[in-house]
Amino acid sequence: MSATTGSRTLPRLTIAQVTRIVRLGHGAAVALSLWVLIYPFPYVPLIASCFLLPILALGLAAWSKRASRWNESAKKKEDTFLTIVYLPLAALGARAAEDLNFLDWRILAAWSLIAGACILGAAYWRSARVRGDWRIILSLAFVGLVCSYGPLAFVNRELDPHTITVIPTTVYDKEIHTSGGPKGGSILFNVWVTPSPSGWTWIHVRRDMYWQLHVGQRACLAEGSGLLGIGWLEVRPCENA
Repeated sequence: MSATTGSRTLPRLTIAQVTRIVRLGHGAAVALSLWVLIYPFPYVPLIASCFLLPILALGLAAWSKRASRWNESAKKKEDTFLTIVYLPLAALGARAAEDLNFLDWRILAAWSLIAGACILGAAYWRSARVRGDWRIILSLAFVGLVCSYGPLAFVNRELDPHTITVIPTTVYDKEIHTSGGPKGGSILFNVWVTPSPSGWTWIHVRRDMYWQLHVGQRACLAEGSGLLGIGWLEVRPCENA
């Protein structure tokens, strides 16, 4: 028997098929998140995958709900699909915190709060399960805040429609800074350029950029206004260095 929508027929997935898809997606989300956090190369394809996998997971979740009967396994499947969504987005947030520089983090925090509130509001409106449990509400509020931070940070910079100012500089010094004490934590790759922006000494750079920049080398400092009005900085090798 099949589920129909108008004149189109959707194949009905079995519980076993849905479970197999979810397991593959969960494994992909874990592997992608660890890859992005530990060894983010190639950088651009990995960042793009962190956007793409959650979109695919949400699409699969919506489609499989219509095309299969989950019975008592529905709650577990929904939770696992959410895991596939928020793991890559959380990794994206960690990557943004280490790699990107913003002139005012408070604006980004405000945008994250707004996005998190929208996510929570949508879930509260559509799900009776959410409305009936304050613990789920708190969890979704936290997840919405964490998951919105990274995508907003990258979208703000990558889709910046304003003119980007590029200033020639020289690399004065560079360092690898490990936060979190002797046991380690996040690893920040920083460079110090001269002339430096007002109020800035160390500027975060991507790991691959760090190894391309050398003390005494010419570098370019890019400054933008951001799609969301969040000013940003980036140090990179000059194209014609």
